[in-house]
Amino acid sequence: MDTISDLKRTEKLLKTINEKGVTWAAAALVSGSIGYYSPSKALRIIENFLKEKKLYGGAERTCCCFKGDPYAEMLFDFTCFTRTETTRPEETKRLQEVVKALAKESTLESWGFSAAFPTMGF
Repeated sequence: MDTISDLKRTEKLLKTINEKGVTWAAAALVSGSIGYYSPSKALRIIENFLKEKKLYGGAERTCCCFKGDPYAEMLFDFTCFTRTETTRPEETKRLQEVVKALAKESTLESWGFSAAFPTMGF
């Protein structure tokens, strides 16, 4: 961790993932990125974070929308998905089911879902 802020944000993210689950967290990234992250990519990000307790920036979305701060990106996505879960719970449940199902499929299917996500009506 580089700063106390990163440590506190890591703790907050880990707490949310432990409470909501890995599939929920991956769905939050897919939803927050409007499909920029495919389900398989989102799951890899979450699994790597759980293993290493550190996030790495580098995606265009992270750089352009969050000034290269992957912690801010994930916190934003979790916050938005929590709000959606409150107002439209059926959408968040459906997206979690799709993320879970596509995790078992090839990367190609996951990418196809990601490309179509903005027009799917979730």
